[in-house]
Order: sequence, then C-alpha cells, then structure tokens
Amino acid sequence: MALFHARNEHISKPLFQIFPLKGKVNVPGMNGMDVEVETFIVLLAPEKLSPQGLEVLSYISSLLIESEETIRLFESRDTKRNDTICQFKN
Repeated sequence: MALFHARNEHISKPLFQIFPLKGKVNVPGMNGMDVEVETFIVLLAPEKLSPQGLEVLSYISSLLIESEETIRLFESRDTKRNDTICQFKN
C-alpha cells in the first residue's frame, strides 16, 4: 500500500480514494528503499480547510497505519470491507 497525500490551493474539495492496481509496482518508500505495492491510496485536501475537515483527514490517515489488520483491509479488493472501515468507530 502506498499513500500519496497533499494539500494544495488548486484542490477544491477533499478526496480520499483507493486505487487497486492490476499488478505490483515499485515505489520509493519512506526509508528510501523501493517498496512493492498493489494499492495506491490518495488523500488530497484544499490548502485552506476547516479545522474539522483537517481532523477528519487526520483520522483517515491514522486509520491507514493503525494496525496490520487495518492495512490488510485497505489493501484488500473487497469494497464492502473497505466501506465498513471508513465509517467512524465507536
């Protein structure tokens, strides 16, 4: 799983999207080493976003790295399971 995130003045509204790939690709990891991934996750936001909006995006971002189980869920191609994990936990 590779997460691409950015805030920019040209982005009009927040976007969170999962892109399952047809095959594996290598992308540079945070440690500088290439990582083989099958899923891209894109998280985009306007430069000027309300504190509440930033809190929601921060929550989504934290879900992505919460646990190995969460990572497996986001990497799965099961859209029903991915929709479930994106709901707020109680």
